[in-house]
Amino acid sequence: MHEQLHLIEFWVTFFSRNSVLWAKRLLLNISNGA
Repeated sequence: MHEQLHLIEFWVTFFSRNSVLWAKRLLLNISNGA
């Protein structure tokens, strides 16, 4: 169980970091398209 928790924490931090990059990219694409 503890190992799973560490994995979940790792993926949450990993995806939260990437989601910020994706959000910026999406906003740039939307602003360029419009």
